Amino acid sequence: MKYIVLCVTFIVIAVALTGFVRAQDDVWISSTLYANVSALADDGDYLWVGSEWGLTRLHRATGDISFYHERLDAGLPSEKLTSLAIDHGTVWIGTEGGGAASYDGTAWTVYNKRNSELPNNNVYALTIDTQGNIWFGTDSGLAKFDGENWMTFRSFDSGLPHNFVQCLSTDDQGNVWIGTENGLAQFDGENWTVYTTENSDLHQYNFKALTIDTQGNVWFGTIWGLAKFDGENWMTFTSFDSGLPHNFVQSLSTDDQGNVWIGTKKGLARFDGENWTVYTTDNSGLSNTSILSLAKDTDGSIWAGTPDGLAHFEGESWTETNTGILAGRDTWSRRANMPTERYGHSSIVLDGKIHAIGGSNITHGATTTLEVYDPILNIWTPKADMTMTRTNFSAYVFNGKIYAIGGGHSFERNPIKSIEEYDPVTDTWTSITDMPRRRMGLTASLVNGKIFIIGGADAYETSFPEVDVYDPLTNTWTTKTDLPTPNLIYQPLS
Repeated sequence: MKYIVLCVTFIVIAVALTGFVRAQDDVWISSTLYANVSALADDGDYLWVGSEWGLTRLHRATGDISFYHERLDAGLPSEKLTSLAIDHGTVWIGTEGGGAASYDGTAWTVYNKRNSELPNNNVYALTIDTQGNIWFGTDSGLAKFDGENWMTFRSFDSGLPHNFVQCLSTDDQGNVWIGTENGLAQFDGENWTVYTTENSDLHQYNFKALTIDTQGNVWFGTIWGLAKFDGENWMTFTSFDSGLPHNFVQSLSTDDQGNVWIGTKKGLARFDGENWTVYTTDNSGLSNTSILSLAKDTDGSIWAGTPDGLAHFEGESWTETNTGILAGRDTWSRRANMPTERYGHSSIVLDGKIHAIGGSNITHGATTTLEVYDPILNIWTPKADMTMTRTNFSAYVFNGKIYAIGGGHSFERNPIKSIEEYDPVTDTWTSITDMPRRRMGLTASLVNGKIFIIGGADAYETSFPEVDVYDPLTNTWTTKTDLPTPNLIYQPLS
């Protein structure tokens, strides 16, 4: 029986494209395309998907999904999943911080330092050997479990070259291959063979991924390239001497045609032994070039997990797939980053989209930038810049237009009294009548069709008691009763 096993590294980035679906236990949870997919395993008609948000079972033919998450009373000991393996319909799950778990479709069993001989609760790799033994790679050693008894292996009591085990695989002869942070080992149940840069042609000894092809060749991914071992001879590949897109190899898999799939930090490659085909965001449907996990399904097609979700390759192109991974009830999930780093900006919602306006960044200071986020498509779109740089200001929506009010040309100096009006239909900014006074650190609130300007300061030290009111219909200002206590106010009032 062939087992698909992956070991992974972690890159935290964005999650998005939220729709809502009904969960198994009749609570509402968010279905998201993006969830840092760090582990994959094929189980016949199903694909198991592990991420930092939990576990999902995807029916490949129908697209139906089932969610498993500790907040939904599943038996997962942690929502941060690192590795998956399948054994006769039972899925084994490695987690960060929670140990390991198994799920047979009905019952969950959790293994950790308290109730087993697992060396550590950080389980970064799993494999199942030809005898059905489960092997666990942790950052404190290696463990084997036959269903009843445990055996542990550490660098001080075995041939294990280093205690941080990052990837595992087994070959048809029953050998377990162990990739560690500082060396590679082959273990036949009695004897250890260790490979390092000193006794092999390996360029690097920090191993991140392992796979075995249909010819029995063992492939290794390191932080400095790819290696192949046929039992006698070594071949190494780097981005300098081959078609490898990047030297940091994070994941590996093989397909039925004998191709090796190599997931790197900056691109995915397919290698047939002679020719390289590289897939990036520029020439395929991949949304991210960092390939965290790979798996071949029963039908022979390849799946790739990235920080931006799950993609499926059927022979010609990549297609993103809704994994339905839990983004959460009462949880936070990550979305696509703003294109422009900044602080001191204003955000406003118009027509169901978030408009991020102005602000400052360390490199360029105050900006004129307007970027619009679509939460359905999880994309940012640049729009017309404001007519002047603006930070630490307020913004409000009235009659389908956005008003950017006051602020400063820098975060702590140069307060301004100008106001700009943005028309999303024409994508243009227009300057309108200035405020009666220069303000930054102010707030704006709409009352009876008029915008109240409250608080703020003239140079970040001296706060205003005055309340000025703008009438967008007449383009005029009036002054109302002062605040009892002058103050900087950053939150809108209602």
